Amino acid sequence: MRDAREDDYTTIYDCMTETAWKDVPEEEKVISDRSLWEQFFRGIAKPLIERPGRKVFIACDDDNDFMGYVITGGMGEGSSVIPVGMIFDIFVLEQFRKRGIAKMLVEVAEEYCRQQGIWRMKLEVAANNPVAIDLYRKAGFKDERTLMGKNLS
Repeated sequence: MRDAREDDYTTIYDCMTETAWKDVPEEEKVISDRSLWEQFFRGIAKPLIERPGRKVFIACDDDNDFMGYVITGGMGEGSSVIPVGMIFDIFVLEQFRKRGIAKMLVEVAEEYCRQQGIWRMKLEVAANNPVAIDLYRKAGFKDERTLMGKNLS
């Protein structure tokens, strides 16, 4: 595990964009231009990573090759009266999944937030991602809210 470097950001943005696209409901994909959507999303991703107080950890193999990442840190002022941490994104390359890497990334995010004086963590996960939901539940996360959607036409 290591801190992210600036030369990791392109890979992180690519992974974030691919994951976020998979999370888009099918009804929205049908009416979305993927290239415009990706351009829009990258505009959101950059400040998410680079905001003060955010930390990106990279999971590496023995050769220091990228296996995955987690973006974590405080939610920011105005989001809660108490310090609350967030896992903003987590990703493991397909060939490294089912090896406990995501679990380690969750644990390093939790430890980082503890060191920042944060006592509670939150995250958001797509309803169509049962593998991630299972990972988070095993790590002790519980449902707090449900985001719902409806087509109007």
